[in-house]
Amino acid sequence: MSNYLSLLTLTAFLAAASTSSAANFVISPSPGLFDPDFRGESGTTWFGWGAGTYDAELGDPTNNNENIVNPPATIGSATGYSLAQQGAADTLSGSNNIYSMTNFTLDLGVPTDGAAGAGFTTIIIQGKTLFGPFSGTVSFSDIGGVSPEVVYGTNSAGNGQFWAKYELAGNSALYDIDLGILAHTSVSEMEIDTKWSAAAFTSDSASAVPEASGAALAMAALTGLTLRRRRN
Repeated sequence: MSNYLSLLTLTAFLAAASTSSAANFVISPSPGLFDPDFRGESGTTWFGWGAGTYDAELGDPTNNNENIVNPPATIGSATGYSLAQQGAADTLSGSNNIYSMTNFTLDLGVPTDGAAGAGFTTIIIQGKTLFGPFSGTVSFSDIGGVSPEVVYGTNSAGNGQFWAKYELAGNSALYDIDLGILAHTSVSEMEIDTKWSAAAFTSDSASAVPEASGAALAMAALTGLTLRRRRN
């Protein structure tokens, strides 16, 4: 009887764990960036740049050079964003992706859609390389003393991929974030999502490698119970 009750308890625990981790995105089996669960809901913004789309200037697409000067977003529908580099280093590769022979910083302006000064704001920044891993070669500044949770990994296509998530009390119409890029780091794609809520932060999260599946945990537990019954 005790083994039966233990099995029931284990089943309930695994069910709860599976529910709580439903919003966890795993980088290693993914071929690319993720669509957060909240994307498209009220109180959200979404924008970004696809591969090879950084070499233009917002308002003047004919102004193409080797610098990043507020290129028009090619992903999403948000307005009021910005992306510009500090300094005049050559920061674009021949394939029109972010790449430099020296370290540099990008200034990212992130617009939100929420009640000013109230509620909870979540910002998620994702990116991936054209080739090779990130390995922490992209850094993110604090916002009002709040550091992001950052996950780096290699996806199933062999590209480095990152997920950076800020959880900010209140709301501002625009947040300024510095992205530090180390030399020889390729950034091919980048997407930014925000979610404002009067009640709580979003539950979306990410990890680099898969956690043990519920099925595997259940099998291990059942094996342990079976062995225990045989010994008894």
